[in-house]
Amino acid sequence: MVGAVLLLSLLAPTRALALDPLFVAAENREAIEELTKQYLPDMSPGIGAAWVYQESRWKVTALSKAGARGPLQIMPDTARDIRWACHMPDLDLNNMNSALKGGYCYARILRRRVGKMASVADHNEAMLRAYNGGASYILKERDAAKAKGMNDGVAASLSAHCRKFRSKDSCEENLKYYPYILRWYDQYYRAWQ
Repeated sequence: MVGAVLLLSLLAPTRALALDPLFVAAENREAIEELTKQYLPDMSPGIGAAWVYQESRWKVTALSKAGARGPLQIMPDTARDIRWACHMPDLDLNNMNSALKGGYCYARILRRRVGKMASVADHNEAMLRAYNGGASYILKERDAAKAKGMNDGVAASLSAHCRKFRSKDSCEENLKYYPYILRWYDQYYRAWQ
């Protein structure tokens, strides 16, 4: 009995570390760096790590009320699209490496769909807002900005039109999404270059 208690006391810190999102992130840093280089080379791996943190706090078993799953909170219909578009028939949203690869590949598709932006930061914001709320909304915002004579390559020009196409709550959530990612980046992942 004493041996079992001693063993459990030695394993307790290991279990606690496995639940710590910063520890899990550190364990997956190399994968994030490789995926960023492969799929989103203009984005900092630190922004990518902050994105995962925003989505799930690095929980591979994360499940939203809407049914989004995994570390990047991918919806089942989106997972079906990723399996086809990213040539990942074995995509497993409950496997960290598989889910991260699928999410990054999907983000690259969204980045292309959103189109060129004025800067890397604008491109990251538009792509991540599209990931959060749908690329079609970002494209509508681009069209509205252009119609008003605004530079549609600047993310701030797009966000000014968010409420035209979404509900108030949906728009507010979407506009806060990228700033949250930047906050986690500044707080935890800035050193990931």
